[in-house]
Amino acid sequence: NNSNNSNNSNSNSNSTEIEIENQNQIYGVNENDIFSWLIEELHRTGINIRYLGRVRSFIAVNCNLIRSIILCELIARTLRSIINSQLRDIEPKIDDDYNNEIADFFSCIFSETNYAHKYWLC
Repeated sequence: NNSNNSNNSNSNSNSTEIEIENQNQIYGVNENDIFSWLIEELHRTGINIRYLGRVRSFIAVNCNLIRSIILCELIARTLRSIINSQLRDIEPKIDDDYNNEIADFFSCIFSETNYAHKYWLC
C-alpha cells in the first residue's frame, strides 16, 4: 500500500515539464501524425489549443521535434489569423482583390524588400 501511495503522490506533483512517454516512438512518424496525436492528447486532458504556446514552454528542451512542430503550428495559426483578418476588410468581395491581398501578404512575410521591413516594424 505504501508503494501505491508514493506513486500517487509523485503523479500528483506539479511539474514544470511535460515528459513524453517513450519519446523514441515518435521519431520516424509523420509530423502530421505527431501533431494530430498531440492535439488529441491536449483535448483528452481538457487543454484548449489556444494554450499551445504555454504547453510548448512546459515540454522538455530535449524534445526538439515536438517543440519544433508546435512552433510551426503556432506560426501557421498566427499567419492564418492575420490574413483572414485582412481578407475580411476587403470591400467589395472580388477575387482579384483577394489574390492581390494574399500576394502582398506573402511578399511581406517571405521577401526582404523595404515594404516587407516596414510591415514587420509597424
